[in-house]
Amino acid sequence: MNGITGQVISGTVNLNQREDFPGRALYINFTGEDGVKIRNPSTDDNSTHRYKTNNFIDLAVKIAEFFPSEICPAGQYSFPFSIQLPDWLPSSVMHANREDDATLGIFYLLKAEMKCSPGAFAGAS
Repeated sequence: MNGITGQVISGTVNLNQREDFPGRALYINFTGEDGVKIRNPSTDDNSTHRYKTNNFIDLAVKIAEFFPSEICPAGQYSFPFSIQLPDWLPSSVMHANREDDATLGIFYLLKAEMKCSPGAFAGAS
């Protein structure tokens, strides 16, 4: 994500819904996280890592609403979206130090998410 802070991310979510789905709304979520992983130097066991993350941005934009039925009917859909990014975002980065077995990074994720109707899957097994 280098060089796009303060700009607009635009795109289209294409949805191929094979059957009716109990969805209230479709969202685009943009999240940013920084993290660090450090191996415990007192052991050679690879499973003894310390890992710490921090979510520093979480934007959600509603791009479709299925109201009043709260059902997304079967069909093919295209939903355009745009998200304005703040101008303070740091660039993506990843750094690994093999000598210390340490990794740090800044990561971004953009995903579409359907919010379900309350109780939509109650009793489902």
